[in-house]
Amino acid sequence: MSTCDESYNKGEIGFSGRITASINEQAQSIARTVLKARNSIARIRRLHATETALDSLPEGIREDIGWPDLYERQVRKCNELKHRPN
Repeated sequence: MSTCDESYNKGEIGFSGRITASINEQAQSIARTVLKARNSIARIRRLHATETALDSLPEGIREDIGWPDLYERQVRKCNELKHRPN
């Protein structure tokens, strides 16, 4: 006949341990999702700031660097590659 101490020493996880592990996994999953959303928002803000700065340049300089024509072609090509059928 086993005692509670023997079961505890075997490393068996009780109900509360399983609940704690499940809550921990859910919390980590939510944290990853929030971090991905935060990174996406930060990337969009940086992109917007860059576009605003480039749009504020004089027209001659924008033409020399290919803004916005070259940029728009690159974005279109990237989107086509992302969304092409397999």
